[in-house]
Amino acid sequence: MEENIIKEVILKKVLLTEDDLSLYWGVKKHTLQKWRSTGDGPKYYKIGGHIRYPLKYVLKYQKERFFNSTSSRVADDDAGGNDEK
Repeated sequence: MEENIIKEVILKKVLLTEDDLSLYWGVKKHTLQKWRSTGDGPKYYKIGGHIRYPLKYVLKYQKERFFNSTSSRVADDDAGGNDEK
C-alpha cells in the first residue's frame, strides 16, 4: 500500500531522480547507471553532476517496452500510459 502511494507521488514530478526511478521501476540504481553508460534507458539531464529523468521520457521509454509476447510489441494505442509498469 505504501509503495503505491510513493509511486503516485513520484508520477506527479516533472523530473525524477535516480532514486525515484529506481523505486518506481523496481530496478537497482546500478542498472540505471549502466544503461546511461551504454546509451540504453530513458533520456536524462545531467546538471551540476545530478541526474534527472524527465517524466515524459520515462513514460515514453516504458511505453516502448510493452509487449504481448517475446516476439511482438503492443500497438502504440494499446500500450497505455501510467497504468502499466
